[in-house]
Amino acid sequence: MKKILIIEDYKLARELFQTLLTDKGYEVDTAIDAEEGLEKAKINNYDFVLIDLILPRMSSYTLISEMKTLSKNTSVEKIGIMYTIGSENLLEPLKALEVSKFILKSTTDQRKVIEEVQKVCPLD
Repeated sequence: MKKILIIEDYKLARELFQTLLTDKGYEVDTAIDAEEGLEKAKINNYDFVLIDLILPRMSSYTLISEMKTLSKNTSVEKIGIMYTIGSENLLEPLKALEVSKFILKSTTDQRKVIEEVQKVCPLD
C-alpha cells in the first residue's frame, strides 16, 4: 500500500482529499500545517507528500527544503504542490526544488487532484 501525507490547513479540503485517496486504496496521513507535516515526515516514510502552496507557520518553500534534507534518511522524495488560479507566480521558486508535480486545485471537481496524484504515485 502506498502511503501519502497531505499537508493542508483547510480542514474541509484536507478531509475530502484524505477520503478520496483512502477510497482509491492509499494509506493517508494528514497535517494541518507545515510544522506538523515536517514532524510527521521525520518519523514516517511516505511515497508521496501533497502540500498546499500557502500554509501557516512556515512557507511551502522552507518546508520542501527541509523535507529534501530529510530524504537522505527517509523516503520523502516525491512531493506535489496544490495551488489555485492566481497563485501561479508563487510556484517559480519551488521549481528549483525539483517538486514532482504541480496540481491545480479545482473548486468544482476535487477528483482531478486525485487523478494527478495517481499519475505520480500509482498503486502497484
